[in-house]
Amino acid sequence: MKDRTNTKSYYRRFLSLFLILITLFSLMSCTDYDDIIYDFYMDTSDGEYNAIKLEFGENNYGIYYIEKNYGIWSLNENKNLFGFEYKPRTQRGGTLDINIATKYSYYQSIVEQNNGFASFYLGETVFRGGKLEFTDNNTIAKLAPDLLYVNEMSIPSGYTVVMTKTKIIESEIIPFETAINNMNFVPDEYFSFISGSASAQYELNHANLYINGATMTGEWKMNGVVVPVRMEMNSKVPYIVIYDISTSDQKTILTSYANILSDNTIELINPTGSVFYAMPEEPIILTKTN
Repeated sequence: MKDRTNTKSYYRRFLSLFLILITLFSLMSCTDYDDIIYDFYMDTSDGEYNAIKLEFGENNYGIYYIEKNYGIWSLNENKNLFGFEYKPRTQRGGTLDINIATKYSYYQSIVEQNNGFASFYLGETVFRGGKLEFTDNNTIAKLAPDLLYVNEMSIPSGYTVVMTKTKIIESEIIPFETAINNMNFVPDEYFSFISGSASAQYELNHANLYINGATMTGEWKMNGVVVPVRMEMNSKVPYIVIYDISTSDQKTILTSYANILSDNTIELINPTGSVFYAMPEEPIILTKTN
């Protein structure tokens, strides 16, 4: 009886040790894969590489500038700025995402963080792949078609995505600020809209709200009540904030990003706050008059 008990105890210890070793091996394998991924798109190998070329099919390609932490994806004549985001998993490796900057993700990144790079992870995910196969000293990564989970980059069906670390001449590397300006996310008309405000008046339709451009203060007339207000317009991106200043503790009553219609009209996009208890069916327009 004692021998049988010892035998069971031995097998339990052996099974526990075996499971621990399997778990450790899985974690180590995952960690190794994570390191390979991070090194692939973040490490320049002491200047040996400075870019990653991505092949997505005919007239569909990308170039990622490793030290600049962003890339340019070109599809025919269209261009998007993108960034990588790797999401680790405990087992089976993680997913490598490509997120593109959009007009509103750029606006949001400037308003909330004053950092244009945030527009990538605040932007749109257009590519998500499964586990990559690495070759040639981990400088070439391939993704089989059946491991592509998200595809909004117009990658042909059955196409194997190839990413290759390389080195390009410095003059071909485009600074991020230059690239983001080239996207023209903020049209010149917006800067005309916010300039020369000293002699202007701003009016918000559907709200009976007027702002004196010289002081950026005005009135909001609501149900026979006149509420003193103040408006701020972001100096970099189309974004406005309106405050109720009827007390010393001013209160935000409207925030909104905007579409630029002309140098004297902008359309508010999904405004939040108490100015509108119900969103009008017609566009909400802020007009500048001299």
